[in-house]
Formats: sequence, C-alpha cells, structure tokens
Amino acid sequence: MIQCTVPEASGMFMLHNVPGPYSEFSDFANHLDEPIRKVALKQQCWMSVDVIGKYGTDEDAYRFIGRVLAQLAPADAALLLHPSKMAATVFNESIRRQLAAGDQPFGVA
Repeated sequence: MIQCTVPEASGMFMLHNVPGPYSEFSDFANHLDEPIRKVALKQQCWMSVDVIGKYGTDEDAYRFIGRVLAQLAPADAALLLHPSKMAATVFNESIRRQLAAGDQPFGVA
C-alpha cells in the first residue's frame, strides 16, 4: 500500500507484483485484438498499481500510477494495459517516457 501526498500525484494506491499470468485473474485478453492478445496470454507475471483512495483528481492518480510503472516496470515488460478501458499497447521506451513525464497513453478513465 502506498500513500502519496505529493501535489498533482496524490492518493492511496495498492501495488501488486504477481508471479503468475494475468489471465488467471481476468478475461482481459479476450477483449484484445491479435497480435497483442497473443502477447498478453504469454505473460507469466504482472504488475499493477490500483487507486484505492483519491485525494485529488483522476489525473493526479493516473499521473502517480504512470510514474511508478515507468520506474518499476522491468526492461522486458511487454504490454501496458488499461483494464477499465479494455485497452493495451506495447510497453516500449516511448511509453515508459510518456509515463515518466506524467502523460497518459490511454487518457484518464
């Protein structure tokens, strides 16, 4: 659990680092198109940061989440998922830079 009071990145968050396929917890991959669906189904572990309490705006919360993922996602991270939008994109250095800068590749939910 993470409590952040930094202006423009505040909230209460839960960080998950799971040593198992995301498909064991969600049918998310069923909503993806090939070839991203195939990549999602091959993953053997996953990380997420979930908002469990907002102190500011949705933008503040997503800014925090993006920056954490930019810092903690391993070099071989394959996909960035946005479960509430049923969207996914390849996690590459461009996405990592966007997240680190506070930008939101999928917009705010």
